[in-house]
Amino acid sequence: MTLNFSEISATLLFAVLFASCSGSADSTAPAPVSPEVEYSINDTVLEISRGDVVDFHARVTTPGPVDCAWYVDGEKMAATARFIFRFEKAGTFEVSFRAFNSAGETERKYTVNAKGELLRIEFSNTAESISVWYDKLLEITARVISGDYKVIHNWTLDDQIVSEGPSFSRTFVESEIGPHILKYRGVNGDDSSVERSWTIQVTDIPIVILTYDDFETGGVPSEYIGNNNALSVVNNPHVTKVNSSAKVLYNNLSGSTGSTSGYVRIAPSASKFPTKIRSKYNRIRVKMWMGTSNYFPYLQSQSTSAKRLPNFVNGQALTTSTGKVVATGYITGYSAAEREYIAAQYKSLVKTDDWNIFEYDPSTWTGLGYPTLESLTTFEFRPLSNVDGSNIASGAASAPDNLRYVYIDDIQLIPTDEH
Repeated sequence: MTLNFSEISATLLFAVLFASCSGSADSTAPAPVSPEVEYSINDTVLEISRGDVVDFHARVTTPGPVDCAWYVDGEKMAATARFIFRFEKAGTFEVSFRAFNSAGETERKYTVNAKGELLRIEFSNTAESISVWYDKLLEITARVISGDYKVIHNWTLDDQIVSEGPSFSRTFVESEIGPHILKYRGVNGDDSSVERSWTIQVTDIPIVILTYDDFETGGVPSEYIGNNNALSVVNNPHVTKVNSSAKVLYNNLSGSTGSTSGYVRIAPSASKFPTKIRSKYNRIRVKMWMGTSNYFPYLQSQSTSAKRLPNFVNGQALTTSTGKVVATGYITGYSAAEREYIAAQYKSLVKTDDWNIFEYDPSTWTGLGYPTLESLTTFEFRPLSNVDGSNIASGAASAPDNLRYVYIDDIQLIPTDEH
């Protein structure tokens, strides 16, 4: 390995001018002979680590004037008998000493193997192929776990440099839909390198059922607000075929006695429900366990305070006596006979002591202008409601029809063309 000797001041520790290379000066000495030298280091092959200092010392035993020099890879570094050198780079170096006079010269060569540390990188994404929506942030980090000496990072996307730091971060735009090649190369000061690549497929945002929350990881999501701080994430106490989830949202108002609907207010975050696709969704589906309680869970728009019963209960339409899906608002908007019919039908569809699946379709809410979920930015589940949409009355929890708690799971957003 050839050093860049324009930087030799950073590499040479020092060359000590202890003495000249000459032997003793004696005017009565015989005619000069070729120099004879004793060396402090007899091994001619040295194994060291990058950054180590080696002290070379040559003692000329021949009398009379002798000149000398030390070289590193052919470059003269010192003209003294002693030479101290720090090997700041990894590689193989030739260090040589030459002593010469009028009678001849002698030379000793050393091979110095300065070993560096291998660069090892751990990537946050180890997949060879990555699929990502446009408008969705993709980030990959390269973490150095060994060989961190003067590491240089380089990321290219389709052969264009996009980052020279330890991470790649990009939010692709719609015009970038399609395949891309992301490459990484890292090299340290010991010339140890790591390379790898990813195939990135940027896709159009899929219009599929989105499980907005299933509560399997972490606690109560930050975008949730509950009535009287009643929300918590707990182990599912009612594992059934309908819902075998390990974790569920617990909405517990059993410790309070005030009139309440037990609301759960949600403002969908852009990370879970990208703004770009909200116009392509129009329904909300939720699983709920209410035991034997006699509740009628409403969905309410926070901005208009309009609320509706579910359009579908366990996959079956909740209809009026004429077969039309209930959609016109509070059940009080119907005649007494219709209200009685709807309430009876609802009770026939709801399961006791099991999970129920309620589906709400704001696009059917007449006069409210919610053809999609784009404008329904904040909504509330009001599970502890009476049939007319009012709160349950004040009082302590009572079995069997007013336990004052429910479990909620698998909140899903349904695309317009999903049936």
